[in-house]
Amino acid sequence: MVPAGWPAPVDERELFAKRFCAAVLPEYGTCEHWLKLPRSLDISTVKTWSDLGPSPDTSYLVVAVGGIFSDCLNKVVTTFQDALEHLKTLGFDVQYWRTCADCSTAESGARLVKQFHQLPAGTKVIAVGHSKGAVDLIDAVSQDDHIGDILKAVLTVNSPVSGTRLADIIPRALDDLSKKVGALGACDLGSGQGLDSLKRLERQRFWTAHPDLSTRMAFFSVVSASTRDRTSPVMLPLWDPMSFYSLDQDSQVIAEEGIVPGGTYLGQLKGDHWAAAFPVELVQSPLVRSLFEDKNHFPRGAMLEAAVRVIITSLPKTR
Repeated sequence: MVPAGWPAPVDERELFAKRFCAAVLPEYGTCEHWLKLPRSLDISTVKTWSDLGPSPDTSYLVVAVGGIFSDCLNKVVTTFQDALEHLKTLGFDVQYWRTCADCSTAESGARLVKQFHQLPAGTKVIAVGHSKGAVDLIDAVSQDDHIGDILKAVLTVNSPVSGTRLADIIPRALDDLSKKVGALGACDLGSGQGLDSLKRLERQRFWTAHPDLSTRMAFFSVVSASTRDRTSPVMLPLWDPMSFYSLDQDSQVIAEEGIVPGGTYLGQLKGDHWAAAFPVELVQSPLVRSLFEDKNHFPRGAMLEAAVRVIITSLPKTR
């Protein structure tokens, strides 16, 4: 589930699937439409609500960090917007932290370290990062030996934790994507430092330099894979070349390269790179509809709730 030679993750796909399937609302249909279920799970045994597990400890602050393209869409929607609103209904305090598209992961990580230390004393944080936002969080953990006093767990969602081939072979395609969605908000990849830091060689160097990072922080990973007909039109110019390397990809990240080495693997969602993070389906705009059609519909609230529930119940054993 991770590149050869790296620490294998703990497999919690069955527990996550139970929580996810119990949390998915009927309006979304069956949970297996949205999640690749582990063979060990008998879906007929999953009971709505009763398989959500115990009431979660809502004393954690849930912080979301967006990826490179989060600034492109911030005028109309923010990363995990609807999912964070759902967590608020459960009693969690939530915050959304913007990222820097043109900053390297090291620079963004340093900024995040400062933000964590500006939180009130005693704050316990579960951070969830989408795409580069999760890599920035990972870099923050590597920079501060005391960050674990505040940050208790990191959830990576569709993140190129081991790098992405797009940064290596077709960066122009990502630049073209920024132009297409730029009409929705400020969108500038700048000098490209942010993208360069996601190259596979750069990420492999990072993990070689920090082989024990998963022993210092509780990492959890969710990845995605989409078929061509479940990929948003705006993502197809990325999905097509990525399909030469793997069909288990979301148009930007190959699934096995989105799992933190030595972390905990929660599962593989069925959707493209943005489906699990950006609720652009909620925006009433002809432009948005033309870019995403009906491919963005996704039970993001159920996904994040299930992940947070698994994380909280795992923390006493992992931290």
